[in-house]
Amino acid sequence: EWTVLDKWFERNVVGGPFHFVLVADTFDDYAEAIYRKLLREITGPGIS
Repeated sequence: EWTVLDKWFERNVVGGPFHFVLVADTFDDYAEAIYRKLLREITGPGIS
């Protein structure tokens, strides 16, 4: 189940002050998830 896998990645793989995990539920969702990931990494964290 994806909820288990994404939590495992969050605990064991990613790190840093602004780390995040995006999930692509299907192969068809992968391109959109990569686009959102790159956009988020390039623009950085938002201002609250």
